[in-house]
Amino acid sequence: MKKKLYDVAIIGGGLAGCLAAIELANKGKSVCLIEAKETLLDGTSNVTPARMGLGFHYIHKETGIVYLRSTIEFVKKYKASVHPLMVGGHEEESHPLRRGRYFITKDSLFGKEEILDTYIELKKEYMRLCKEDSSNRVFGDPEYFFTILNPSEYEGDVSEEKVACGVETAEHLLNWPIFKKFVLSEIAGSKNIEVLTCEEVRKTGFDIDTNNHALFCYNKNMGILNIEVLAPFVVNSTWENVEEITKIAGFRPVEMKNKGAGKKSLESKDRTNRLKILVEVVLPESLKNAHSMFFCMGPHCMFSNLGDGRGMLTYAPVTNFIQSSEILVPRDIAFFLSLNGEENLSGSLLEMVTGYGHKIVLGVSQYIPEMRNAQLLSVRFGIVVTKGSVDIFDHNSDFHIKNDNGIMSDEYPIGWVNNTCMKLLYAYDNARSICGIEEEQKELRKLVAKKVAEIVPKGLLEENRLLESARTKVLSFVLYRYFTSAELDNKQSRFDHSKPLIQAAMQGKLLITSAGLEEKKLVLRKQGEQGIHPIVGILRAT
Repeated sequence: MKKKLYDVAIIGGGLAGCLAAIELANKGKSVCLIEAKETLLDGTSNVTPARMGLGFHYIHKETGIVYLRSTIEFVKKYKASVHPLMVGGHEEESHPLRRGRYFITKDSLFGKEEILDTYIELKKEYMRLCKEDSSNRVFGDPEYFFTILNPSEYEGDVSEEKVACGVETAEHLLNWPIFKKFVLSEIAGSKNIEVLTCEEVRKTGFDIDTNNHALFCYNKNMGILNIEVLAPFVVNSTWENVEEITKIAGFRPVEMKNKGAGKKSLESKDRTNRLKILVEVVLPESLKNAHSMFFCMGPHCMFSNLGDGRGMLTYAPVTNFIQSSEILVPRDIAFFLSLNGEENLSGSLLEMVTGYGHKIVLGVSQYIPEMRNAQLLSVRFGIVVTKGSVDIFDHNSDFHIKNDNGIMSDEYPIGWVNNTCMKLLYAYDNARSICGIEEEQKELRKLVAKKVAEIVPKGLLEENRLLESARTKVLSFVLYRYFTSAELDNKQSRFDHSKPLIQAAMQGKLLITSAGLEEKKLVLRKQGEQGIHPIVGILRAT
């Protein structure tokens, strides 16, 4: 087994992990990017219509505004480096490929006026941003941010019996193949990024000699421990596997639920993973230059025009295939995810997969009649993470709200960040935020050293240099491993309350038991009859 030290270790090579790696590397950090698949950007990030959302997708005003701002920052960052960044970017602003359409359905979960009220707020925010800084004007004239269509403008394009109102927007699609190629070239060209593919993080630990997190990477093909990655800062960007990795690290409690017949599973109280099915089609001539379309709000459909004669489709009643709150990805979800990229499916498996694809094309054809002439190209499976529970038929469901970027750091020990990037276009904003968190956490490491100096008894240097060194190491380990960033930064008071007890333990008056540490909390008790020296008990615990 090799052991290597980096400034930052990133688990997960999707777009969130890749952009975080690039931004950190550009700041001079040595980065190890760990991916279980054979190549980067080959998971859910690669199964996307890549909608450059401006907020029209959501009824929740705050979510829409967060999405709008993130997308603007994304475009400003990459428009000079990626050509063309947007599908249809070489066309005039009025071209259908650059004007996405939203259709409010007659059976929408929300009323027409309520939806249009959200759209008006989005337009006001775009106007404000453009007035504040002209560089924000990346989606054209604010006056034409969205317009309400006359029914004659979409007559024959959509099933009018389903539509209450049509809206044309400045929304585009990201040119994903070009952008993906750009990201991969940036990583390959960075001297500060080392990529480990086909490596699974199956265990984590803490190196007490260097105060670094330890990630034990197993070769996915051979199942053997291949490399130990050490880093003071870890970014967990594993999408549907974020909580599984966090559980492996032992940082977050999970809930055990009965599943009947004596079966139990580890469940998350906070999120739902949804397996979604998307299909890729060859468009009929009549749709090759059509607007991308989204039918809202509720369990309807979406058509994204990729600009090269292909389209991507979803039809909610079929697309939303399986959902789970289990910590470990269930076997049925893992099975369908494994089918991505399998070009040689045959027999009953091929029949099943293409069956889902044809159902989606048929469902979309109810809204866009010409889609019945589309030719099915491929069926893909991806994961959508939602905080809370999901019911696509419920206007109160949590999936209508996605204003959270998915970054969590205060809840975990120093140097550990979860980066569940809730929307593809949040990835750049998240990467910038993570760079800021990494700088803050460097200061927290200095704070740990200060707290250790406050607690470890002085005057032992001549008496027992080894004992003082051991106590310093052990206390550092306890603070790094069992206190959250917020607790150490005085955002919460647990450290201040525990300090006298820890100090007593270090002075030989109390014993920290190994059982207590295994329960992820400090358990201090009076020294028992065994006469075990406290420092021995603490060292055993580590």
